[in-house]
Amino acid sequence: MIKKKKPLFKLIINELDKNNPDHK
Repeated sequence: MIKKKKPLFKLIINELDKNNPDHK
């Protein structure tokens, strides 16, 4: 994953990962 993006992007990914653990 890109770590240069804004923190908001990381937060969305984290939420998606929690809602969709299969979405990796």
